[in-house]
Amino acid sequence: MEQALEAIGISPQVIARPEAVNGMAPLAHAPVTIIKLHGDYKDLGTRNTPAELATYPAEWVQLLERVFDEYGLVVSGWSADWDTALVEALEASPSRRYPLYWDERSGRGETAKRVLANRMGTTVPSESADDLFESLVENLEGLDKLSAPPLTTALAVARLKKYLPDPVRRIDLHDLVMSAVDEVAAALSDLIEIERIDWAELDALYAERFTLVEKLSALVAEGVWHDTDGTHDQLWLDALSRIIDVAKPSESAMARPTFVARRLPALALFAVVGITAMRRGREDMFIKFATAVQGWGVVRNRQAFTAAHFVHYWRIAEEEWVNGLPRWEGRTFQFPVSQLLSSSIRPWFRDRVPDDTEFTRIFYDWEYRWAILVVITQGYRGLPGGFIAEWSWFADALNAEVRFRDWREHTGDEAWKLFFDVHSLTVEDGLLRVRTELERFRVG
Repeated sequence: MEQALEAIGISPQVIARPEAVNGMAPLAHAPVTIIKLHGDYKDLGTRNTPAELATYPAEWVQLLERVFDEYGLVVSGWSADWDTALVEALEASPSRRYPLYWDERSGRGETAKRVLANRMGTTVPSESADDLFESLVENLEGLDKLSAPPLTTALAVARLKKYLPDPVRRIDLHDLVMSAVDEVAAALSDLIEIERIDWAELDALYAERFTLVEKLSALVAEGVWHDTDGTHDQLWLDALSRIIDVAKPSESAMARPTFVARRLPALALFAVVGITAMRRGREDMFIKFATAVQGWGVVRNRQAFTAAHFVHYWRIAEEEWVNGLPRWEGRTFQFPVSQLLSSSIRPWFRDRVPDDTEFTRIFYDWEYRWAILVVITQGYRGLPGGFIAEWSWFADALNAEVRFRDWREHTGDEAWKLFFDVHSLTVEDGLLRVRTELERFRVG
């Protein structure tokens, strides 16, 4: 037991002689105390014969009185047939404040049954000590999960970092992430849509929708950042799929700003996955998530959309809705939904991207990649994103496009080449088509 405790970083207090009792640390203050009533095997003064086990020194008796009075007992592998003094000490203790549990295998003898009856103890079915204590740990962990309050974002992220590299904790990782998904899904399912809403209420509603997905976004961002080999890609994909699923529209509510705002958590999570994957060199992951995950359109025609189209800015809000929000204090934007998204998720990337200018560049580069997917897969003719405002008149090209080309040249990108190949396009032809489609958003 000493070696097992030390192996997990716990240095136990060991009391092997009765004369050591007076100098020991209080039981409540020691991390773990091992009491060797019969001595240490390295000590010639061990107790072993029936006569030696019939009585204990006064120090042992007094210590046992404290243990039986202040602690409950889990007994494993002790028959109680030979340790006369220990049985007497246990039966003499008047306290019944704490329970006694005894494994069924070793508690079958007459003495054990008498002690159990006297102490109002309970037998626990088990075939061995391993069976008993492994089941105990599993049951306690299950109770902890049932009774634990919702985790804060910081604590949830800390647990994810612990679970992520450990293949044994795959189920724990899944449950952690999907628990956060369920919180968002439950909140969206419980929402009551209203017919009429003023600007201040709409502003508050948008803020609430982004706050709703903050914990989940933090978990997925941390997971994607550290899951560089894609071991857990299916988990992140399942999370996005579930949030998109609960954001599906109804036939009667498509024009109401309160209803289409249901898609804001899906949009935020889509952006977090895409931006994080892009920054970690996982372009293939973003393409997969944007094109493999699907959401349903209006219930009447059951049209399926890829994630890239399901959360398209035109399916999120009308431009006048966003430009009219009080938060802007009268300022209007050429691409207001893009501004709403970037400003709402900006705090979530503050630790990894402290500089605002750098974040804007990253956000625009991600939007441009999203626009490629939208144009080439023929869902919409382009994406009205903030990156278009960077159009370089001198080069007659998008700055984001220039950066994308430069990135491909320096990295030897294969993910986007494969994407264009699937659509029977060269990379050059594909990028020129994207630029042509985006021309109609160009102003000035």
